[in-house]
Amino acid sequence: MIPPYVYFLMRQVEPCYFTEADRFVARSKGPVGFAGFQCRHCAGHAGLGKYFPLNSKALSTNSTSQNIHAHILKCRKSS
Repeated sequence: MIPPYVYFLMRQVEPCYFTEADRFVARSKGPVGFAGFQCRHCAGHAGLGKYFPLNSKALSTNSTSQNIHAHILKCRKSS
């Protein structure tokens, strides 16, 4: 079962793919084309609100949900 908090957070993101430009702002070592997710409100504008967890362990850590939550709180395009 997925907790309501996590469900709400995951409804705030959409799929995206790693680009060469993301290498500098998203701090990921993933290959170009690697699947991730980004804020659905700002579409990861300026590299903020983009996440590329490299494995299931990285996706399941509290820091991922905390990062999404922190971004949604300060995202200028979410309401």
